[in-house]
Amino acid sequence: MFSLRHVLSGKIDSLNMGKNKNYENIAQVWEKTASRSGMSCDGSLWSENPISSPYTASIAIKAAELQGRKLAIRFLRQLQEYVFIGKKDISNIEVLTECAKMVGLDVEEFLYDINSSSAAKGFQCDMKITSEMEVTEIPSLVFFNQNIEEEGIKVSGVYSYEVYVQILEDMLNGLPAPAPPPLSKNF
Repeated sequence: MFSLRHVLSGKIDSLNMGKNKNYENIAQVWEKTASRSGMSCDGSLWSENPISSPYTASIAIKAAELQGRKLAIRFLRQLQEYVFIGKKDISNIEVLTECAKMVGLDVEEFLYDINSSSAAKGFQCDMKITSEMEVTEIPSLVFFNQNIEEEGIKVSGVYSYEVYVQILEDMLNGLPAPAPPPLSKNF
């Protein structure tokens, strides 16, 4: 058995550079990511409606996590759709509130948690993990065994599906039995 956990990353000094941001460079990185992954990352967002404070979006994701892992994953997916497809500024509190409503979060609790120390500490913890694991490239996956004495395996970059299957097979000494597919829900 294995589970996935999203860990946020970034460099604090580059997350909130205000008016001094070089949006052209950020747009180029997004376009490069889109070409490698097939993900809809339109770099024109940075010239049309730039994200004013990525730090706020990161804290919002951690605030959503305080209401449960499944809701947080839905919230993250909705944020991605808003930014990549809708080109919305996901650091805007109204946009974050709309995302929270869309996925069924308790909006009052969510807005409280965005300003709480719990969400900030959660983000700080993620930043510490990425630093300790020396994650310098996104995407990166780190695979850990149940034996906490063993080191994790860090895979930076994009690889074929088969590479990840092989890593799991090696770590688990075989492939896990597939779980039944989830029931269809409207997100």
